[in-house]
Amino acid sequence: MSGETIQIIRRSETASTDAYGQPTYNETTITVGGVAVALKGQNVAYQAGEQLETDQITLFLPAGTDITNNDTVMVRGVEYLINGEAFNWVSPTSAWNPGLQLDLKRKDNLDGR
Repeated sequence: MSGETIQIIRRSETASTDAYGQPTYNETTITVGGVAVALKGQNVAYQAGEQLETDQITLFLPAGTDITNNDTVMVRGVEYLINGEAFNWVSPTSAWNPGLQLDLKRKDNLDGR
Protein backbone atom coordinates (compact mmCIF):
# COMPACT_ATOMS: atom_id res chain seq x y z
CA MET A 1 0.00 0.00 0.00
CA SER A 2 1.42 3.38 -0.95
CA GLY A 3 0.90 6.64 0.87
CA GLU A 4 1.74 7.73 4.39
CA THR A 5 0.78 6.34 7.77
CA ILE A 6 -1.05 8.67 10.17
CA GLN A 7 -2.49 8.25 13.67
CA ILE A 8 -6.01 9.24 14.69
CA ILE A 9 -6.17 10.12 18.39
CA ARG A 10 -9.59 9.56 19.94
CA ARG A 11 -10.44 10.74 23.45
CA SER A 12 -13.27 9.09 25.36
CA GLU A 13 -14.61 10.24 28.69
CA THR A 14 -14.28 7.83 31.61
CA ALA A 15 -16.73 7.41 34.48
CA SER A 16 -14.28 8.97 36.95
CA THR A 17 -13.29 12.55 37.70
CA ASP A 18 -10.01 14.19 38.70
CA ALA A 19 -9.20 15.93 42.01
CA TYR A 20 -11.01 19.05 40.77
CA GLY A 21 -14.21 17.19 39.83
CA GLN A 22 -13.49 17.40 36.10
CA PRO A 23 -14.03 14.38 33.85
CA THR A 24 -11.01 12.25 32.94
CA TYR A 25 -10.35 10.80 29.50
CA ASN A 26 -8.73 7.80 27.89
CA GLU A 27 -6.90 8.16 24.58
CA THR A 28 -6.99 5.53 21.85
CA THR A 29 -4.69 5.69 18.85
CA ILE A 30 -5.87 4.34 15.50
CA THR A 31 -3.19 3.86 12.83
CA VAL A 32 -4.24 4.38 9.19
CA GLY A 33 -2.00 3.67 6.20
CA GLY A 34 -2.31 4.60 2.54
CA VAL A 35 -3.00 8.28 3.25
CA ALA A 36 -2.13 11.07 0.80
CA VAL A 37 -1.09 14.39 2.40
CA ALA A 38 -1.35 17.75 0.61
CA LEU A 39 -0.49 21.26 1.78
CA LYS A 40 -3.62 23.40 1.88
CA GLY A 41 -2.02 26.65 2.96
CA GLN A 42 -0.32 28.70 5.59
CA ASN A 43 -2.00 31.62 7.29
CA VAL A 44 0.18 34.19 8.96
CA ALA A 45 -1.48 36.53 11.44
CA TYR A 46 0.14 39.37 13.32
CA GLN A 47 -1.23 39.95 16.79
CA ALA A 48 0.30 42.39 19.29
CA GLY A 49 3.62 42.26 17.46
CA GLU A 50 3.71 38.46 17.44
CA GLN A 51 3.70 36.33 14.32
CA LEU A 52 1.43 33.29 14.47
CA GLU A 53 1.38 30.64 11.77
CA THR A 54 -1.33 28.07 11.20
CA ASP A 55 -0.38 25.30 8.85
CA GLN A 56 -3.29 23.70 7.03
CA ILE A 57 -3.20 20.36 5.25
CA THR A 58 -5.64 18.10 3.45
CA LEU A 59 -5.68 14.33 3.92
CA PHE A 60 -7.05 11.80 1.46
CA LEU A 61 -7.96 8.77 3.58
CA PRO A 62 -8.97 5.26 2.49
CA ALA A 63 -12.71 4.58 2.16
CA GLY A 64 -14.28 3.44 5.42
CA THR A 65 -11.81 5.27 7.69
CA ASP A 66 -13.45 5.80 11.10
CA ILE A 67 -12.94 9.43 12.11
CA THR A 68 -15.02 11.91 14.11
CA ASN A 69 -14.87 15.69 14.49
CA ASN A 70 -13.67 15.26 18.09
CA ASP A 71 -10.55 13.33 17.02
CA THR A 72 -7.13 14.85 16.47
CA VAL A 73 -4.70 13.55 13.86
CA MET A 74 -0.94 13.04 14.07
CA VAL A 75 0.78 13.59 10.69
CA ARG A 76 4.59 13.50 10.38
CA GLY A 77 4.92 13.99 14.14
CA VAL A 78 2.66 17.06 14.28
CA GLU A 79 -0.81 17.07 15.87
CA TYR A 80 -3.67 18.58 13.86
CA LEU A 81 -7.31 19.47 14.60
CA ILE A 82 -10.07 18.60 12.17
CA ASN A 83 -11.24 21.68 10.29
CA GLY A 84 -14.77 20.93 9.03
CA GLU A 85 -16.53 17.74 8.03
CA ALA A 86 -14.89 14.80 6.27
CA PHE A 87 -16.07 14.58 2.66
CA ASN A 88 -16.76 11.07 1.34
CA TRP A 89 -16.01 10.88 -2.39
CA VAL A 90 -18.52 8.60 -4.16
CA SER A 91 -19.01 8.19 -7.89
CA PRO A 92 -22.48 9.19 -9.10
CA THR A 93 -22.40 6.53 -11.84
CA SER A 94 -20.87 3.50 -10.11
CA ALA A 95 -20.04 2.01 -6.72
CA TRP A 96 -16.53 3.52 -6.83
CA ASN A 97 -15.63 5.11 -3.49
CA PRO A 98 -12.02 6.34 -3.44
CA GLY A 99 -12.16 7.57 0.16
CA LEU A 100 -12.44 10.61 2.38
CA GLN A 101 -11.06 14.13 2.06
CA LEU A 102 -10.32 15.80 5.39
CA ASP A 103 -8.99 19.32 6.08
CA LEU A 104 -6.79 19.83 9.14
CA LYS A 105 -5.23 22.78 10.96
CA ARG A 106 -2.11 22.57 13.09
CA LYS A 107 -3.00 22.29 16.78
CA ASP A 108 0.10 23.67 18.49
CA ASN A 109 -0.41 27.13 17.02
CA LEU A 110 -4.00 27.23 18.21
CA ASP A 111 -3.84 26.11 21.84
CA GLY A 112 -0.84 28.12 22.99
CA ARG A 113 1.70 25.28 23.03
